[in-house]
Amino acid sequence: MKSTFVAVAAVVVAMSITSAWAEDKSTSGPATAASPKQLQKISPLLQVADMKKSLEFYTKKLGFAVKWKDGDGFAILSRDGCDLFLGQNQTKVDLRNSTARAKKDGFASYDLHIHCAPGAVDALWKEFRKADAEILEKDGPVNREYGIRDFTVVDPDGYLIVFGSPID
Repeated sequence: MKSTFVAVAAVVVAMSITSAWAEDKSTSGPATAASPKQLQKISPLLQVADMKKSLEFYTKKLGFAVKWKDGDGFAILSRDGCDLFLGQNQTKVDLRNSTARAKKDGFASYDLHIHCAPGAVDALWKEFRKADAEILEKDGPVNREYGIRDFTVVDPDGYLIVFGSPID
């Protein structure tokens, strides 16, 4: 009974978050007429084992472009206004969200979620599949009960990257 309540509560919270995300009327700090949103975007950093292999994956399979590169140690990739930072691992450390994956947890079982334009998820799935990216959902994107349509790509370091948008 307790686990059913927790699961239902989690879905209700996720649906509330999804609703707020779809509307995207959030502001940070005091809003002003000149600057209704102070925070513009986030650029996650993924530490990679092999910069060359990761650059090839993100550019050839996921369509990112190299925006800036500092030797083989750091790169900024960009696609459709979304930036992704890659940093060459200097030590052997697994920084993936493996703790959350140790036990099935539907809300914390990935490393990065990329919000996509409404209706874009299916086209991206086809594009990435054609480029031979490893995709967990072999039959296409999935509609989640909390209002998101998504699919998951696995990068060369094992990061799970979800591409999703609110269901139209």
